[in-house]
Amino acid sequence: MDLDRTIIDESYQITDKNIFGTLKDAKRLMVIGLNSDTPIISLRQWRSYLRIGHTGPLIAERGAILEVQGKKHFVSKARFASFKKNVIQAVQEAFPGTKIALGDVTQMLIEKQKFLDCSKAVMINDYRECSFSCYLRVIDDSGQPVIDHNWSDNVLRVIKNVVLPLHVDKPFYDPEYGIFIINAIDTIKSSGAKVLLSKNYHDYKLFMVGDSMSDYLEEIAVHCAVNNAKDAFKEKSSFVAKSKYTSGVIECINWIKALI
Repeated sequence: MDLDRTIIDESYQITDKNIFGTLKDAKRLMVIGLNSDTPIISLRQWRSYLRIGHTGPLIAERGAILEVQGKKHFVSKARFASFKKNVIQAVQEAFPGTKIALGDVTQMLIEKQKFLDCSKAVMINDYRECSFSCYLRVIDDSGQPVIDHNWSDNVLRVIKNVVLPLHVDKPFYDPEYGIFIINAIDTIKSSGAKVLLSKNYHDYKLFMVGDSMSDYLEEIAVHCAVNNAKDAFKEKSSFVAKSKYTSGVIECINWIKALI
């Protein structure tokens, strides 16, 4: 299953608590895992929260990292540590006084962490190993980080001038989340899925529940779309749920159960 805009909404929330019972029942018939652009550490936390089993397979950072049966494998050779350091230096030089926050920035936003000592913030996901992402925010009067596209554009121009690692995909800015992401060009979710199937589950039928074409695993999977999915992914899917987000995932799982 995909995570963002599939199991959880744009506020990083589970929208239907019935998902826990659905997953518990589904585990009797299938192996359940997560395939997301999210870092592996965060996917482990979601796997635990969803109670899908500590050995459930994880494909992280858009196919760059695979964890299966407790063992972690790198599908991509790209590393972004030096790029992250260069971004921090460039932002500090261009925008003195800007707050640089590193860590689990998604959790910072979920917990509504306040930034009272600054007017602007660049929140870098420190858990990424084979990619780079940061949330770009201005700070309102109450200390809450909010999206401001003019500020984001200014920061993006600086970040894009930093020398990127070789073989990276085109930088992507998601205005709904206010997040800037750079992935290695050799990472797509289907790459991690192919390694997963060939190494550990070659006798299994693969289903993918998602919301966009980044969740399309080519011919190796049967695809299921939540109702908020992009039209292109819906057209590629064998089943399209009537509901959005978590409720749509429940519909997809029940459809899969009926097939198997």
